[in-house]
Amino acid sequence: MDRKRKATRYLFAVLAAASGLLLRRLLSDVLGSDFPYLTFFPAVLLSAWIGGFGPGLLCTALSGLAAIYFVGTSDQTVYAFKAAERFGLLLFCTVGAFLSWVAQRMQDAQAAEKRERWLSEQTLASIGDGVISVGRDRRITFLNGAGAEITGWSSELAAGKRIDEVL
Repeated sequence: MDRKRKATRYLFAVLAAASGLLLRRLLSDVLGSDFPYLTFFPAVLLSAWIGGFGPGLLCTALSGLAAIYFVGTSDQTVYAFKAAERFGLLLFCTVGAFLSWVAQRMQDAQAAEKRERWLSEQTLASIGDGVISVGRDRRITFLNGAGAEITGWSSELAAGKRIDEVL
């Protein structure tokens, strides 16, 4: 991944945390000091979904700090928190890290599937015999060059057609 794209993902994480804080401040009259992390969970989830593990963790950390210093009362520090508030912060950070990890695993799986699909398509395309792949609904999903010559259909035109229509 190039540096600019990576930096954009981290910038998005910072902006997502800031958006979570802004939304939380706008809802402060309604929520009071209850549910300090409510608006930060979507920010963390979105950052992890778009950016992966690192940006998700950054958004989690920034959101946790923002909740401590801007959502709670101004005289609170982490050390002055009650046990329940410390547990809430720990739970938020744990869930944020887990969401980030899951999002990264999903991105890795999608990238691996894309690579495998490309490799399979390249292999099938280079076979000298006609190859036609169909789905469960009997619609063509792949047609190599030799298959196109045999059927008289281009792979683009055959894609999505029923097999009995092409043969």
